[in-house]
Amino acid sequence: ISPNPRGPQPRLATMPDPPLAALKVAELLKEVQIDYSTTEAIESGLDAIRAVLQQIPEQEVSVSLADAFIRDLGVSPDKAKLKFRKPDVLEVVGSFASKTVTKPIQNVDLAIGMPKKCFHQKDFLNYRYHAKRALYLAMVRKHLMLCNEVRNVEWALLYHDPRKPTLLVHLAMDDVDSCTKYGVQIIPIIGPDVFDVVKLAPNRNNVRDRGVTGATPFYNSSILEDIYIREHCSFLVKAFSQFDSLRDGIALLKVWMRQRGFLETFDSLNGFLMSMLLVHLTTDAGGRQITCGLTGLQMFRICLEAIANGDLLGKGLYLESNGTCKVDYQAMRSFNQSFDIIMCDMSGCHNMAFRMTTNALEEIKEEASCTLAAMKGRKDHGFEEAFMTAVEYATKYDYHIRISAMEDYSDSTPFPGLDKDSYNSFERHVESLLCKGFGNRVRIVRVARRSLPSDWTIEKGIMHCRSLPVFVGLKMSNFETAFRMVDIGPGADDKKAAEFRTFWGPKAELRRFKDGTIAETAVWECEPWQRHLIIGRIAEHVLSRHLTSPIPQIDIVAGQLDFALMDENKDPIAVTPKLLETFEEFAKKLRCLEDLPLKISSIQPLSPAFRHSAVFPPQIHPLAREGRCSDQSGGFVSSFIHPLEVMLQLEGSGKWPSNAVAIEKTKVAFCLKIAESMQRLHGAICIAAEDAVDLLIHGFCFRLKVHYEKDTTLVNTMHDQVSLLRQVNRQPVKVSGLTLLPDNDLLLKSLHAGMLNGLQGRCPLYGPTVRLAKRWVCSHLFSGVLGEEAVELLVAHVFLKPAPFSIPSSRITGFLRFLLLLASHDWALTPLVVDINGDFSSKDLDLIMDHFNEGRNSHVDHVKDKIHASFPAMYIATPYDMKSLTWTQSSPSSSGLMRIVAYAKSSAKLLKQLISGEVPDRWQSLFRTPLHLYDILLLLQRNKLPFPNRALFPAVIDGGAIVTVNSMKEGPHAKLPFSILHDNLQDTWKQLLLGFDPTTYFLLDLREKLGKFFNFWHDSLGGEVIGLTWIRPHGARNVKVHANKRKRVENDGGVPDLKNVVVEIGEIGAGYLKSIHIMSHSSKWI
Repeated sequence: ISPNPRGPQPRLATMPDPPLAALKVAELLKEVQIDYSTTEAIESGLDAIRAVLQQIPEQEVSVSLADAFIRDLGVSPDKAKLKFRKPDVLEVVGSFASKTVTKPIQNVDLAIGMPKKCFHQKDFLNYRYHAKRALYLAMVRKHLMLCNEVRNVEWALLYHDPRKPTLLVHLAMDDVDSCTKYGVQIIPIIGPDVFDVVKLAPNRNNVRDRGVTGATPFYNSSILEDIYIREHCSFLVKAFSQFDSLRDGIALLKVWMRQRGFLETFDSLNGFLMSMLLVHLTTDAGGRQITCGLTGLQMFRICLEAIANGDLLGKGLYLESNGTCKVDYQAMRSFNQSFDIIMCDMSGCHNMAFRMTTNALEEIKEEASCTLAAMKGRKDHGFEEAFMTAVEYATKYDYHIRISAMEDYSDSTPFPGLDKDSYNSFERHVESLLCKGFGNRVRIVRVARRSLPSDWTIEKGIMHCRSLPVFVGLKMSNFETAFRMVDIGPGADDKKAAEFRTFWGPKAELRRFKDGTIAETAVWECEPWQRHLIIGRIAEHVLSRHLTSPIPQIDIVAGQLDFALMDENKDPIAVTPKLLETFEEFAKKLRCLEDLPLKISSIQPLSPAFRHSAVFPPQIHPLAREGRCSDQSGGFVSSFIHPLEVMLQLEGSGKWPSNAVAIEKTKVAFCLKIAESMQRLHGAICIAAEDAVDLLIHGFCFRLKVHYEKDTTLVNTMHDQVSLLRQVNRQPVKVSGLTLLPDNDLLLKSLHAGMLNGLQGRCPLYGPTVRLAKRWVCSHLFSGVLGEEAVELLVAHVFLKPAPFSIPSSRITGFLRFLLLLASHDWALTPLVVDINGDFSSKDLDLIMDHFNEGRNSHVDHVKDKIHASFPAMYIATPYDMKSLTWTQSSPSSSGLMRIVAYAKSSAKLLKQLISGEVPDRWQSLFRTPLHLYDILLLLQRNKLPFPNRALFPAVIDGGAIVTVNSMKEGPHAKLPFSILHDNLQDTWKQLLLGFDPTTYFLLDLREKLGKFFNFWHDSLGGEVIGLTWIRPHGARNVKVHANKRKRVENDGGVPDLKNVVVEIGEIGAGYLKSIHIMSHSSKWI
């Protein structure tokens, strides 16, 4: 093995910060860190609170102040009696004390010490401490509400734990509103002398009146937490004062955690635990990975590496005090037996991470890995992905499950016989069931622990949280594993077979496999296009079978958008295996043709149907079969057939003509010869036209296209280039020695199809996601604005550059991220780079950015000078088109892009709300476009459309004036009766419309006549409405169309006369157009 010529590569964590990353991080830190030299106002507010607390007299506290809370804890009123005494400690703790407050939350934690005399010796038993703690806070709140310096006092929770309420005090505003941005969180604590700490060890039982026989480590830890708060704070204050740059590191980590929702989660990392972890990495026990010379961004990367690449928390983390660890072997063993995650504090008695769960840690590790991957090779170290992009519930997971409340709330003791927080016992049960049911289908099963809402008060008790729905997020394994149809269990003679049958119930069955093995199985048979629904079926079966009665309502986000892809209640993608099989047979026959002047050297499919990205792949057509079809009396068959483009390349020859027109004629002659041979040898049906040669085989139509290496699209002579530029009105671009031309270029489409075919092979969910994206684009009448290939590239970017997420493994999540990409990408300042095979070098990326900046600046200058500029509004760079001169060169325009972005933002917001259950089921609204936003609407004759049944919704047009178009002229016949099969087949084939879309040609005529005055919007997938929006120039004057001359008199910047516009449209659309609707708001330009 040859040595690495570059030598050992430095770790990402210890690499110097790139200048751009350092600049962005410095600006971020200015935004999120506070200036502690300007905190006089909050200090005075704290003094006022201290004064109130010191003046509260000793008194008996009525249990009625928190009776519901105490009842829910299962503590009898006589055991919860409390005599209030003034706090013996009033000390600022937390992030304000260590100067690590990170915006937007600006809370000051004030610890108030509850004196030892408030408690009896055994109040650590059976939740008595928690009851008295709540009563103590209730009395404090009662007096604070009477203070003039206090605006409001709300109930809050310590780390989202319903057993541990706190008070959030909002100070009254002063003359300059200085206090309004701060809140004071009052946290009750106790000293280490109140209870015997030994009795709170993880192996001790302190919940004894409810049948608990084992140890109660989680309950014990909830009390120890209050004992050691001051010690923990002193430890952090000392560490951060010695390492001032640590404050930058923890600020970045807190921003990262907040964007991923960890700070709002009960059982995950929080700011305190992350601070402890960061400080641990500065000690000998942490390997001194962090030293004083590192920047905040380097510390951030080191901490993420420690989480992602090691088992730092899983194995157990034991903090040192003065260089020594106080935990002996016996204590470590006790911790390991009691907790999933261990972060033992300096005392050696308390696991600070007792709330964390294994699944939460797995999620944190995956998020850290995704962030580190996004930072590699980036000039700004993935700043946007790491710190600026919110990773929300709807976008984070592949599948989402919502379980509505189903528990019996009449039970007065929500913690019956449990050590852990049993208000979350339902979540733990659900998590256990789903982990067992899914097995290795999923990487992560994340059941969010319910907590109390922000408007909670202690008078409502803890039971309130059990009425809230439970949310589950799933991250899937690879496609074949996640969506397999059979779960294989133990063998028939295995002792675990009974357990398998008990778990799966009626779904369990014995099966014999090809190798002779007999095993228990759970089978989820379905059509191949329904495999994405298997996850929902498993979840529903397992939860319905094992959750106690009454059965909860289970909502699984899996197939809610399938309606958008259906054709006659079936997904047409089911025809794809047959299509690919037919193509392989067709290609094999082409290669075997011996009577051609030149042999066929390669055959490549170009149409989206071959790469699983066509919304409606062509179905098997009865008239495209060899021989006669069986008669279906009374039935009809569509006269439209969508041809599938196939590119042929011939072996080399020096006898090709040099003239461009002659080359085209020669290619057509080759196609005719190929068709003739296929018809003679294999009975294929040939239909030839001047610009296309189609072969009908086994129900499909293949359109032959011959690519010649020296045809007119690749001519290098100046004369031919000039004539070509006149034809396409744009400049060709060279990439890797190939001259690429814009739309409809065979080489261009070949490269595009080849790359996306490879991506589909790597990411099977790419195809369904593209289909949903295309359906959304068309349903909102953007068919002529955002091309099919552009949509495919946008979705490809979602799969290639998923950061800060993982690669989507469900169609709905992929579709949501497509909408977010459209809505959030800075199209005006940043090109979108789609590098499917990793072809781009850093130099290529620099060239793309330079060209983008140059073109954008030139475009801005042209706009200022009112000169037309053709710089694309949506710049998409690919290895075959680094200058974005193809799919988005002319469309969308800036205004069109703004419209698409606005629709994408609205749809993404609605989709996130639907996934999280914030709005009722309105899934169809995602694809229902508002028609009142157009000036004129053209309603087409439904029976003339090629595929009218593919329209998602019937057009409902409210208001405005209606002009009915009556014409004796007949449009195309969309349907042919099956009785035509009895006629001469040659005559029948002549009636087929191959590749003909009447709406496309109708729009071409409209744009030719009225394109100067209107933008046109339509749905190419069966829509019956065309929308027109007037291009409103400044200082416009009326322009009239003289009906008798059929000629437009146009003044620059003119306004069309409405009456003549209607007449013009009616004549163009005669026989195809049903009615014209002039919306009421359009009258202002009549």
